[in-house]
This record gives sequence, C-alpha cells and structure tokens, in this order.
Amino acid sequence: TIDATGKYLFATDEITNGTLTAFNIQDINDLQELNSYRSYTNPQAMPHSVHVVDHYLFLSYYTNGVTLLDIAHPDKALVEIGHYDTSPLDIPSLQGCWGIYPYLPSGNILVADREEGLFILCPNYIEAAFFEGSVTDASTNNPLFNVNIYLKDTRANTKTNLFGTYSTGVANAGNYDISFERAGYCTQTLSNVQLVGGEVLELSIKLEPEGTCESDDLVTPQDFIDSLTTCNFVYPGLDNPSTQQLKHPTIFPMPIQDHFYLQLNPTFPQSHIPTIHIYNLQSQIVHSINDYQPNHLIDVSQLPAGIYLLKGVHKEGIFTQKIILQ
Repeated sequence: TIDATGKYLFATDEITNGTLTAFNIQDINDLQELNSYRSYTNPQAMPHSVHVVDHYLFLSYYTNGVTLLDIAHPDKALVEIGHYDTSPLDIPSLQGCWGIYPYLPSGNILVADREEGLFILCPNYIEAAFFEGSVTDASTNNPLFNVNIYLKDTRANTKTNLFGTYSTGVANAGNYDISFERAGYCTQTLSNVQLVGGEVLELSIKLEPEGTCESDDLVTPQDFIDSLTTCNFVYPGLDNPSTQQLKHPTIFPMPIQDHFYLQLNPTFPQSHIPTIHIYNLQSQIVHSINDYQPNHLIDVSQLPAGIYLLKGVHKEGIFTQKIILQ
C-alpha cells in the first residue's frame, strides 16, 4: 500500500514472525528501506493486509487481530497506538483476522475474522510522539553505535546505528525518563523529558567514558586524591595541611587542543619545582614535565583526544587536576 503522499510504500511479509516494512519510493531506481514493525503481543503472528488512512495504518494480523499504527514519520518509527485481538488463537496460522475496511463515512472499522465473524470497531486516532538524535563520545566526539536507549514502561526502546544516530516514538505523549547506556560508558538518564504528540524532538547527547562520571568512583593508585574535581595542595607551614583546600592550578585553554598553559597557585612556594605527570584513565603516565616554569606552555600534541589527570609531585605534597584533550 502507498500512502497519500506517494512517497512511502508499506508492505508485509505474510510469514510467521513477519514484519511490516516502510520504504521510501520517491526514486524508483533507489528504493530505501526505512523502518519495520513486528507485533509486540504475538511476535510469531503473520501480518496480512495493509490499509492507510491519512497518516495512520491498519494492519490485519491473523491470530493477533488488528493493529493501528501512526506512520506520520516512517523514517523515524512506526508506532503502535492501538490493538484489538479478534482471535482467541495465539499460534501462528492463517486463521483469525483476514481483512479490514477502514473507509466507511462513519469512521467505523469493519474487521473480518475467519472463525469469529464480523467486528465493528471505533478507532481512537491519537498522535504519537517522536524523538531522534545522535550519541557521541564526550571525549572524542566520535559517534557511538549500539547505545541502548530506554524509556521505562514503553515499547520505544531502541539502539543507535553505525553512525551513532537513532529515532523512535511513543504512543502516548507525556513526560518520560530516557536512559542512554553502553558498555564502557557512564549511563546518562534525562529526567522528565516532554514528548509532544505529533512532534519530533531532537535529543542528542554525549556519553562520558567509564571512570569520568560524577557518580562513579575512579579507581586510581592510592597516592591519587579521591576526587578529580578537588585540588589538594599541601606544604609545610600550613595549619592542618591535610585538610587545607587551595585553588586549582590555572589551565588554559580548556578543552585543550595541542598545547596548554599551566599556572600554579601563587601561594605555592616558588622554590618548590614540582615534577608534573599526565596520567590516562588506566593510571599510566603518558607525559611528564620536569622543567616547569611559571606560565609554562606544555605540548601534548602527541596524545590522543580524551580525559586525563594532571598530577604535580614534590617532596611536601601533590596537586591534581582533570584535563580534557580534543
């Protein structure tokens, strides 16, 4: 079946575990598969006939009855917004709902079940809410594929593709908590996201590599301080030096491209020249500065983009600071 715009074709595989598939047919020499749908309630059921009314699609599903989909954005998702099971059977077969007629002036739907007879249904046309976006690595800006995207208590769960993009939709508009999860990265949950019926929300995020999340503990050698965001600087002459909190060293620009300037806290004794190391997230030294001078220009062009820990060491104490290389 072709929709009213003439741009999209919807076809079924009349087989067990078959799907409804949407195609872009604007260029007949370059047909593009956009999205597919399979029954949630009975995945083994066979889809049969397809009928389009405006931006809605009725699908007869043999032993799974009738399914109503919002196809307003077939390139985003085919969203189930209604279902009525006419058949008591739940095995894959050619029994059950065989035909649908949704074009009566009254708006009622005629449904023919091969065993149960004729049904007259009154559809409730609601508009699904769609959202799409991309997921990238916060350190490198590279796209992330196979990121799981979850909406609690909905059927809108999906994954990013090889290009780090995704799209999906929900039947009921409202506010949702949306989580983005991938092995090796910190899970990010966006709370109370408003999804509006009939609209497409752009929702792109960046995931931080594991060990850099604010809620995660970073496992580092014991001589590291506990927090990447707190800079402890101690030397003789301070009262209670173990708890004295001083300002971070100044690092600019941030994020860093190939070079950065480092200016220590002015209260640090100038006679104390620290040895400065840069560690990766595996706690390995990847760069050292042994000749620090005030406003020192540090070359890190040889390091790949990512998140690192800068640590200054001298005989009286240490200082640390998280840095981001782009």
